[in-house]
Amino acid sequence: MIREEGRRWALRAADPDFSDWDALTDWLEADPAHLDAYDAALDDDDWARRLFLEEGPEVAPVVAANDMGAEAPVVGLGGRHYPWMGALAASLLLAAGLGGYFALRPEPMTEFATAPGQRHEITLADGSQILLNGGTRIRFSPSRPREIEMKGGEILFRVHHDADHPFVVTSGNTRLVDVGTVFDVQQQAGVLDVAVAEGAVLYNARGGEIRLGAGDRLTRAGDEAVPVLAKADPAAVGGWQANVLTYDDAPLSQVVADLSRDLGVVIVVDPQVGARHFSGTLSIKGTPDAVLSRLQAIVGLTIVRNGSVWRVQPARGSSS
Repeated sequence: MIREEGRRWALRAADPDFSDWDALTDWLEADPAHLDAYDAALDDDDWARRLFLEEGPEVAPVVAANDMGAEAPVVGLGGRHYPWMGALAASLLLAAGLGGYFALRPEPMTEFATAPGQRHEITLADGSQILLNGGTRIRFSPSRPREIEMKGGEILFRVHHDADHPFVVTSGNTRLVDVGTVFDVQQQAGVLDVAVAEGAVLYNARGGEIRLGAGDRLTRAGDEAVPVLAKADPAAVGGWQANVLTYDDAPLSQVVADLSRDLGVVIVVDPQVGARHFSGTLSIKGTPDAVLSRLQAIVGLTIVRNGSVWRVQPARGSSS
């Protein structure tokens, strides 16, 4: 039942070690009834007292007076022992009596999302700029705007460095920490591309840290993949904001994915040519038809349109 789910979430959120705020927020936003159930759990003083303060059928074992480090378990809930429940019960009861909804409910997150073909610029109070490319989603806490959670897409960051308040970008199990910099991040389903134009970025994933300086690029083929380091032209980092894409031996499938995001159109690539590699610069200024005509001339392939979908395929008369 939803009421019981609300109570379980209230219990978990009252634990001082609780950290799963994202999952709680998602659950609250999934259905208005969830928020009602959560509020009811926090407001129900009688339920909290019944849950924590009734005597259980067992008696707590005696703790020797000289066991200064020992912690007496709290008994209840059918005789099960929960050493952490004493503090949890007190915190939940205090919250229920003093407006627990405001004390325990996570701070609402600010979220920005762009559709493919759209762009959006965010300027923080400290002057840092966050430029979202198409098909991008981020969120952050209003009280901690320098801690960005990137859900996917591509972003160019121009960060005002503050050693006391590092600028942090998290994406899945990856953490990027600014060291006063301009850098571009692409992320989709665990695939990651980080390129630094100025300053430095610290990449941290699964306990391993890599420092990226200006002109460095890190790519990773998936969450479990080993990151690969390469060089990038600092002047070309984030070139999409100037309607220019620059590639160095990139698979055509990546070029097509970038164009789909930048132009806001559906482009598919024939498996026969998707693994081909491309090096060069492509202007993405103009209509999708104009941009794809330029690509067709550069790569020597055929690009045909069928309704709202473009398809990149071998040149006519070609066997590959």
